[in-house]
Amino acid sequence: HPRRGPVSDQPSRPRRARARSKRRCDITTLGTFIRTGKDEFVGQLKSFTIDRESVRIVPADDRTGDNPPTHLMMDGDVEVAQGWLKKTRDERPYIGFRIDDPSFYATIYPGLFERGDGRSFDLNWTRPRKRRED
Repeated sequence: HPRRGPVSDQPSRPRRARARSKRRCDITTLGTFIRTGKDEFVGQLKSFTIDRESVRIVPADDRTGDNPPTHLMMDGDVEVAQGWLKKTRDERPYIGFRIDDPSFYATIYPGLFERGDGRSFDLNWTRPRKRRED
């Protein structure tokens, strides 16, 4: 069969359309929250498997142990996650959560970070990178 149209040795698109960077961040925002009190927040969780409105983050006052959580994430009366106050490398405070769900492949560890206005916060999660076998 004869070819129709222009004939070229070049592919229709470059094989590597994006430049590769040394540092790749795959950050997913799982929720958005508003500060409602000193250490209290209300917001929502959204993902392919989770769709929860009116999720609350409250102080964990009555916890004991070696490293008790400082915050609890609640959906109604159900504890969704436990959180600990932490700091980033550049000393910005955030709350690091541990969330486990039967629909997840593994436990996830998102962080609640301020957007910059003192009132709005995002619950962000970064997928761990797989180790390359050299």
